[in-house]
Amino acid sequence: MATIECGDCGNNVSDSANYCPHCGNKNFKSQHEERRKKVLEDLMDKDPIVKAQIERLREDEKVRVEKRKRILEQKQEAKKKKNMIIYNIILFITAFFIFYWLWSWLLK
Repeated sequence: MATIECGDCGNNVSDSANYCPHCGNKNFKSQHEERRKKVLEDLMDKDPIVKAQIERLREDEKVRVEKRKRILEQKQEAKKKKNMIIYNIILFITAFFIFYWLWSWLLK
């Protein structure tokens, strides 16, 4: 379990907590993210190698996110097709029994 430093009281708080148990601060996660972004920006300004590596990591993350989106879309499409097939089978069986019932009723 990782810990995050609270911006108000400075105590370490679990990253899964919703608020700081010491001071009650509910925004300690966003404050931590802002500090983390500032440190990254400072590193990127000072060292071009670090900047290139961070940019490469960001691009890799974008590629992974796009891939996950495509996979999710494919799964949703497959689910829609499956649901449509099930719907059509139920519709066909229902229509068959209705016509069978009408046919048997007309022959009486």
